[in-house]
Amino acid sequence: MKRIFYLLLSLILFNTVSANNIIKDSVANINCNHDGFIFTEIVSLDTNVFSKWYLYNDSIWEQIDTSNQLIVINNNQYNSDSLTTEVCGLYKLEIVDVLDSLIEVRQYNVGCKLSVILEQEIIICNNNTGTINAYITGGIPFGQDTALVGGEYFQYQWYSFIDTSINSILLAGTNDFIDSLNQSYYYLIVSDSIGCIDTSEIIEIKPPEKLKIVDLNLTDASCYQSATGSISFSFNGGYKFDLINPYFYYLVSNSDTVCYRDTSGYSANFFNLTINPSMNSLHPDSIIIDSLFEGNYQLIVSDSVGCLFDTAFMIYEPLPYQLYVSSDTLICSSDSVWINIDSISGGLLPITYKWIDSNNDSIYVSNGNYLCVINDTLHNCIDTIDVEMTSLYDIKLDVNIGNISCFGDSTGFITIDSIYGGVKPYLYSGISLNNLSSGDYTISISDSLGCKSVDTISVLEPLKLQSNIFITQLACHNDSNASVILAYSGGVMPYEIYWQNSLSIDTVNNLSSGIYFYSVIDSNQCELLDTLEISNPNQLSVEFINYSTLLDCFNGITAIEAVVVNYDSSYSILWSNLDSTNITSIGAGYSSVFIEDNNGCRLVDSVLITQPDTFRIVEFILIDTICHLGASAHVVLDGGIPPYTYLWSTGEIDSMIFNIQDSICWVIVSDSCGNILIDTVFFDPFELVTAIIYDNITHIGSVEIDFTSTGGPFSYTWVDIIGSVISTDSITSNLCEGTYFVTTNDNTTNCSVIDTLIATFYLPNGIVDETTTTVLSDSDLWGNPPYSYFWDNAEISAHANICSGSHWVEVTDADGCVVRADFDIDPLLIVLDPAEFIIECNLENLDVDITADAIGGTVPYTYAWSNGSTENSINFNLSPGNYSVVVMDNNACTEDTSFVIETISAECIPNVFTPNGDNINDTWNLENTFFYLDSEIRIYGRYGKLLFKSIDYAKPWDGKDENGNDVTEGVYFYHINIGHDFDPIRGSVTIIR
Repeated sequence: MKRIFYLLLSLILFNTVSANNIIKDSVANINCNHDGFIFTEIVSLDTNVFSKWYLYNDSIWEQIDTSNQLIVINNNQYNSDSLTTEVCGLYKLEIVDVLDSLIEVRQYNVGCKLSVILEQEIIICNNNTGTINAYITGGIPFGQDTALVGGEYFQYQWYSFIDTSINSILLAGTNDFIDSLNQSYYYLIVSDSIGCIDTSEIIEIKPPEKLKIVDLNLTDASCYQSATGSISFSFNGGYKFDLINPYFYYLVSNSDTVCYRDTSGYSANFFNLTINPSMNSLHPDSIIIDSLFEGNYQLIVSDSVGCLFDTAFMIYEPLPYQLYVSSDTLICSSDSVWINIDSISGGLLPITYKWIDSNNDSIYVSNGNYLCVINDTLHNCIDTIDVEMTSLYDIKLDVNIGNISCFGDSTGFITIDSIYGGVKPYLYSGISLNNLSSGDYTISISDSLGCKSVDTISVLEPLKLQSNIFITQLACHNDSNASVILAYSGGVMPYEIYWQNSLSIDTVNNLSSGIYFYSVIDSNQCELLDTLEISNPNQLSVEFINYSTLLDCFNGITAIEAVVVNYDSSYSILWSNLDSTNITSIGAGYSSVFIEDNNGCRLVDSVLITQPDTFRIVEFILIDTICHLGASAHVVLDGGIPPYTYLWSTGEIDSMIFNIQDSICWVIVSDSCGNILIDTVFFDPFELVTAIIYDNITHIGSVEIDFTSTGGPFSYTWVDIIGSVISTDSITSNLCEGTYFVTTNDNTTNCSVIDTLIATFYLPNGIVDETTTTVLSDSDLWGNPPYSYFWDNAEISAHANICSGSHWVEVTDADGCVVRADFDIDPLLIVLDPAEFIIECNLENLDVDITADAIGGTVPYTYAWSNGSTENSINFNLSPGNYSVVVMDNNACTEDTSFVIETISAECIPNVFTPNGDNINDTWNLENTFFYLDSEIRIYGRYGKLLFKSIDYAKPWDGKDENGNDVTEGVYFYHINIGHDFDPIRGSVTIIR
């Protein structure tokens, strides 16, 4: 696509300018054998025409100069006809004349070096394979290949390795992609038709970690039919969603999801125990799921790319409790016997048990049902088992009950159909069994054995028939949208509903205000009669207050307030100006307001406001320009409310303005009411816009006409700073540095403009090398030799021997142009090291090298020491005394300084040394610089024997006697006779071996 873009852009720009200065050209792309290049042949290059090279970079053309290290042009940036480059892309060559006007332009595309980039497709799940795609740029492809669709192609060699690329394996793929890849390292070598090769980066195909469960723990339900089972596990692998929800979890039992966690949230029995969560796939997600019943479960886990993990497990529970009891025989239902709990099976031990109304395992009871309570004390599982006690002779009674039809009646009855059980005959007693009200009635029956049975029989009645009326009142005045819902309770359904004496349903709609009758009859023909009323609300209305019907000014406004009455709880208001508050501002004309209350009741009303006559501009009176004298304009107004104010684009504030220099002028006028009008007038002023062009290399100045209102013709006059005419053409050459004035005259109007040119020479390095006080070579000056020189010390050569201070030099070319340079030479200074004026001997200064560091002046420097040495840094093998050094720079400027070397002192003499042959402190080190040539040093033993003697101490004492034998460890005494009227120095020195 990039290549096509370059070609299209080239075709477009090739046709913009055409000429014949470029008579030959050729282009070579960048490849593995050579850089890219563009060779051209240009007629009259560097004489009548010049060249400019550009590189298209990021949507802009950047000119190429000699500073670019990757693109080399064969001359300077204005007269180069060819280039070599390491940068591929689109290049442009412009041919211009001496005025930089474009003559010809051509573009060239330099192709890129062969390069390959690999991109792998992400492996979604652990059991998937990978794919790598190759993208080729640059290079020269092979020609048509009938085996491939697309024509041009490259040669591809795919390799893989596991541990190191030394053991690479050539793969079968020969296309620009390779798929079905397992975990390994891969790279590609691509070749083009001229043998260039590029090797890609190494890409690792690595599937995600396998989704897996670790540390799975199952806990069975502790109680029968209880949700006390649980599962705990850790999960990792795949691609996590985020830190909060790494994976989605679903626990399914019998096609029902009993636990979950996903983006919608999580169930109450899901708990995440992960500490310090991480997006690393190997960092486990710790989970507990509780409240599980006995059964088969399926755990499904999904990662962020949809890879699934599926496993199944079973939660078990204890067996149900089984109760075993024993008792005596119960004869009559009214008798009592003992019931004993013999044993219990099922559940989990240990357990406790008892009868529900007793703390014992035995109870004394009659005919009936009794509960045994069983408790698993370890898991707190509590269960009950019902035990039924039945007598041998249980008297039974069958009755027919007649319940009451309507609430409050006495129409109930009880009929005994049969008595059985027990031993006949039976006796029974009770109240009258007819015309009964609602309530409970007791019948007592006994048989021939004396067994008794007492039964309680209930006669029922329906609830009181009642109405619950729900009325939706009218929302707005005179509406017909009220509704009634007739809801009933009590009686016996179904009901028949009558509205206004007509059979109806329980909902009545579209009612107006008024009083309505209704009734209801249940299935027992019990009836209820009643009335209801629907009221009519007040009509919504608005009143306008606090406003003016006539405005003081044209386009003025007035405040107005709308007072709304008879609305329901709240309302909204909207004016025609889109304001939604009760108080607003409106202008002249009709303004309307729309009001809607909380019930949707609506009202539209309007108000009329009038205003004075329209404020307007009647006309402009114009006088056009003459030369540079501006135009004049006068604005005439009408209407509005005087006085008027004016503001012109020139800043004037009167109705008339003068000397308008622009071709367009606007005015803003307003009356005392603040009404504003804006209008614009147009002129045809004289205009002459010129531009000065100056080339600081060729020293050519020119004036060009950028814009003119007349079209000329024009004449030109160039004068220098003193008023001398130097040219009467639009172009002038051989300009010296200085200020020039050029007058361009329009001969049709005799109007003119004056421009100023400040001419400078292109001297990036100046004209003088200050370090050598020498004027730069002719090739580094402004290109008009021969040159003459004049220095501030009257020297006239290119070099001047001058010392520190402020200086100047003037250089004059063949045309008499003078360029002056002012500069300063730093004073010549000497800094001694050591820096002390008096050099004294001390234990930290036993080896003395004197260095004279010179700064300032002109390098290089020479040195002359008072001892005759000419080195910069010297080691003084001298006696104490006064010394000096003289430094001379390259211009024979000199500077001197002096210093003093003191004699040795007692503080400078070490009191111990270790002559043991380890080259550390092996001698008694005394700096002989601080001795005179005739100073004498003597060493004595403890008994006064002379062991060592030296004049000038040129060779230090190494701990040996005069015979060359090592002396023993201990204290020795020295006597130093300095001489030259200095007192001797005496003391001791210790030898440690």
